[in-house]
Amino acid sequence: MEFSALRKAAIRLACSHAEDRDWVLARLEPDERHKVEELLEEINLLGLTNDPSIVAAVMNELAVAPSASRTTPDNTRLKTRLSKATHPFWGALVLQLETPAVRREVLGGLANSTDIRRWDSKFAKQILPPALMDSLRARMEAQEAGDEHP
Repeated sequence: MEFSALRKAAIRLACSHAEDRDWVLARLEPDERHKVEELLEEINLLGLTNDPSIVAAVMNELAVAPSASRTTPDNTRLKTRLSKATHPFWGALVLQLETPAVRREVLGGLANSTDIRRWDSKFAKQILPPALMDSLRARMEAQEAGDEHP
């Protein structure tokens, strides 16, 4: 039986401690949280949370899955941009051009990202002016094309 990555995560989450599960769910985007909660309800109805061997089987399947099915997007360009930021404020602002999932993935892979995370969480709670974001995007593209110096 082939499981989606989301279903595997939901099974693992269903078997975790309630406080841990709530903590993870609280950090998901609303649409992600809704999907996971639906899967958690299904898993609970099937009684899978009572059988630790289910989690072991799912994790073993994940471990032997071909690496091509687990490829992650290459965010090297974004990480390079962040490393060139002169202040965490600017790095976090650049991150706002990306999806929440990409932002989490990149921040998870950055060493010493605490200050950027702090700014990112502040920006994520705001509606940033579209003109500002368009201007930032244009500036970043111009810098990458070599038309403008930092």
